[in-house]
Amino acid sequence: MQANQDAHVQALAAEYDYLRRKIALVFNEIVGCKELVCANASTNDFRMLFESDVEVPIFEPSAAQIMRAVELLARLKALKREMPK
Repeated sequence: MQANQDAHVQALAAEYDYLRRKIALVFNEIVGCKELVCANASTNDFRMLFESDVEVPIFEPSAAQIMRAVELLARLKALKREMPK
């Protein structure tokens, strides 16, 4: 079971790093993984990241940083819906 949890945590870390890089590329804005985690992670995912040995900076960002991350994620999702398949 621990191997599955470790794999899940590593996948989460990769996902947030991907989102961070995608936002920088698309919107030319820098957002940290910590803001993205706080803006997007489920309670269980947040707990798993916090308890793991995977290095994901999840110290508490400001409310403004989290809200900006929420806005950027929403914009990124909207762009994806607008793109033709």
